[in-house]
Amino acid sequence: MTTETNIFLGRNGKSDFLTPDFLVHRCLGSPYQDLRSADVVLVGEVLSPTNTQTDIEAKKGRYAGSGIPWYWEVTLDRAASAIATVRAYGLDIGHAQLPDGVHPLRAANYILAGEWTHENPDGIAIDFPFPIVIPWTEVEY
Repeated sequence: MTTETNIFLGRNGKSDFLTPDFLVHRCLGSPYQDLRSADVVLVGEVLSPTNTQTDIEAKKGRYAGSGIPWYWEVTLDRAASAIATVRAYGLDIGHAQLPDGVHPLRAANYILAGEWTHENPDGIAIDFPFPIVIPWTEVEY
C-alpha cells in the first residue's frame, strides 16, 4: 500500500495524472518506475468538507475511465474526530438497461459494493480485490 503517489492515467506521458490519498498497486518492475493506472488495484480518497460532490464525481470518473478496478471513499465525522463511513466501489464496464435514446455519460462507472460504519461491530471486511479486514478498534503500540 502506498500513500499520496501520482498515478499516471495514460499509457505514456506524464501530463494526465491523479494523486489519491491512498492506493494499492502491483509490484513494479524497477525502482522509481512511473506508476500507471494499469498497475493500480485500489485507490482511495479521504473526503473533507471542502470536497464538492462535483469534484468527487469528476475524480471518480477519471479513475474509472482509466480502468482502476476498486475505488474507496472515507468520510470523516468531524465532531468525533473519527471515520464516519467507508465505502468500497467496484468498477462496472457494462451498463444497466437504459431507456431508448439514453446513453451513459462514461464508458465505465463504479458501483457501490460495500459500506461500513461503526454500526458494523466487526469493522470493515470485504473479499475483493483480496481479503481485507480492518477492525474499528484502535491499535495500541
